[in-house]
Amino acid sequence: MLPSPGAGTPGSEHTIELDTLIIAIGEKPDIANLCGNEPSELETREWGVLKVDSHTLATGRSGVFAGGDVVTGSNTVVDAIAAGKKVAVMIDRYLKGEELRQPARPSRPAVFVEPVARDQLVGSKSRPKVPHVAVSDRLLSFVEVEKAFSAEAARAEAANCLRCDLEFTKPGSKKASLKRSSGGQA
Repeated sequence: MLPSPGAGTPGSEHTIELDTLIIAIGEKPDIANLCGNEPSELETREWGVLKVDSHTLATGRSGVFAGGDVVTGSNTVVDAIAAGKKVAVMIDRYLKGEELRQPARPSRPAVFVEPVARDQLVGSKSRPKVPHVAVSDRLLSFVEVEKAFSAEAARAEAANCLRCDLEFTKPGSKKASLKRSSGGQA
């Protein structure tokens, strides 16, 4: 049973069916046990989170890496998972004695996708606007603010994504030949 915004008002309670409930209460990371009261190699920022190298997520203490809310403060689960994956890669490099900072390498598709002609697009030629609930209808409610695209608008948006004209993967193109002759680096 979740209380409505008018909690405490008799009859305002209601039940919502859920598959999963994630409670996010905006807690601050407790790093006191990591840093203690003694001078530490683990530096903190003014808002109480650990200071790390933004490229490697390494702290000031050799072999100690950090990511997620302990570095950014309250943030999204997606960002925390991404930081966890990056920290895992950095720890692996550290343990293997590899350089932590790696040059960026472009990731290119290996398959050519024929572009969709503009006249084949379904719906509007411009980007569809995301439908949303009016402000007056979302005040004091748990109603989802942004709605989903209609099936037609979603198809039009997906067709626009296929317009990137990935010529460098097209068989027989100069760029594809260059890619093959340089060992995959175009």
